[in-house]
Amino acid sequence: MSDLQESFARIYSACQRDLYVYVYRSLRDEGAAQDLIQDAFVNFVRIYQTRPLPEDEQCRMYLFRIARNMLINHSRRFYNRQVDLVEGYESGPASAKARTADVADGVLNRIQNQLDDRLLQELLEGLAEDQRTVLILRFQLDMRLEDIAGVMDVSVSTASRLVQKAQQSLIQAGRKRGLRPESGS
Repeated sequence: MSDLQESFARIYSACQRDLYVYVYRSLRDEGAAQDLIQDAFVNFVRIYQTRPLPEDEQCRMYLFRIARNMLINHSRRFYNRQVDLVEGYESGPASAKARTADVADGVLNRIQNQLDDRLLQELLEGLAEDQRTVLILRFQLDMRLEDIAGVMDVSVSTASRLVQKAQQSLIQAGRKRGLRPESGS
């Protein structure tokens, strides 16, 4: 394997999971998310086969920028909604009574989590693309403002303002649906 191939493999293994999480949380479609990150890496390799590779952190930012642009293009072509189904229950303790109670609690917790996730996804879908992107990058992927600025191709102060504005928009959208943010949030 050449040095360039090893570098691409190292970058892929370092960034693949976070890119997948970002894209999946935006699309809620496993197959489309896998296809999109594969296309992002193919584009990245095509661009940097003949150019010197930047530092690892910049490679990560470029990959997120490519994925973001591909998400924008994807969302312009398709508008998909995926219904999440309740998964099967997990087996509990040996006692049938305890197992039934544990299963019921687990199912109820899973349903509540799915309802919360679905509500959050609906609220995020109502936001502008850049607001949705910065919220996913900041709070679901725990990216620093410097990294978000690189992905969004803006200054750090602009990225900070985008995050704040997106948070306010999300809160307002939630209030329109009758939700109240918890104190301390």
